[in-house]
Amino acid sequence: MRRQVGNRMYNMALLLKAGAKTPNLHKASECAQRARQCLAEVMRIDSQFDTFNATRLVAALGQSAELLFYSHSHSESKRHSKRDSKSKSESESESDVVLSEAMQMVDRAMTIASQAPEGVTTTSGQVPRVVCEQRAFVAKARVLGLSGDKRAEAQNCVRALGHGAILDQVVEREALEMLCDNKSIAHAERKRLKEMLEDLTKVPKDVVFVLDISGSMAGKRLKNAVKNLQKVFNEHCDDKDRVAFVRFNSRSEVVFPLQSKGAAERRWYGSFAASVASSTTAFRDALTDRSTC
Repeated sequence: MRRQVGNRMYNMALLLKAGAKTPNLHKASECAQRARQCLAEVMRIDSQFDTFNATRLVAALGQSAELLFYSHSHSESKRHSKRDSKSKSESESESDVVLSEAMQMVDRAMTIASQAPEGVTTTSGQVPRVVCEQRAFVAKARVLGLSGDKRAEAQNCVRALGHGAILDQVVEREALEMLCDNKSIAHAERKRLKEMLEDLTKVPKDVVFVLDISGSMAGKRLKNAVKNLQKVFNEHCDDKDRVAFVRFNSRSEVVFPLQSKGAAERRWYGSFAASVASSTTAFRDALTDRSTC
C-alpha cells in the first residue's frame, strides 16, 4: 500500500515540477514548494526497510536537486524585477549554497544506487543496480549542467553511457540529449550525437497508402498521385516501418497488406505505377479496407 502511495506522490511531483518552470513566479514558487513536499514524502516511504525502493529514491533525489535550481532561478528573477540591492557577491554565495545542496542530493543518489539489488523481479517496480547507477550519473550531469559546468556535465553523461554491460534506454536518450546541447563539445561530434539520438527516438510506423483510381483521376492527376505516393514511400518510410497499399474506384482492392518496407519494395513496388484509372468512386469501401490492413 505504501509503495502505491509512493508511486502516486512521485507522479504528482513530476507534474508539479513541470509547473515550476512557468514564467509566472508566484505559481512557479507554489508548484516547486508542493513538489518538494511530495518528493520528501516519496523519500520517506522508499527509505523504510519494508518499502525500500532504490529506483524511485534515485529519481526523487535527482528531481529534488533540479527543483532547487528552478526555485533559486525564480527567486533571483523576482529579486531582479524588484531591483533588490543585494550585492553580486551575496548572490554568488547563495548560488554556491544551492549547488552544494544539490550536489549532496545527487551524491546521496549515487550511494543509494550502489545499494540497489543487482537483479530485480518483474513485480518489484525497480531496475537493476547498474541502471540505478547510470540514472544517478545522469542526475549528476543534469545538476552540473544547470550550474553552468558543461564539461563536467558531458563527463558524467559519458560515464552513464559507458557504465555496465546493459544500457537503460531512458539513460541513453537523456544523456544523448544533454550531449547534443552541450557547447563544450565540438560541433562535428555533436552532429554525430544528434544522428544517434534521431535513430534512437525514431519509432517504427505503419503506413497505409490509399489511391483513388476512379475515372476522374485519369491522366495527369493519377500520374501525379502515383509520383507523390512513391516519393513518400522512398523518402519518408524507414526500413523498420510497415506499409500497405489500397486502391479503389467502384470497388476497393487491398493490393498488399501491412508488411515490411523491404518486402513490399521487392515484390509490390511496381503496383503503384501499374494503377489504371477507371469506373466510379467507392470511397467508403476503401476506408473500410484501409482499417483492416
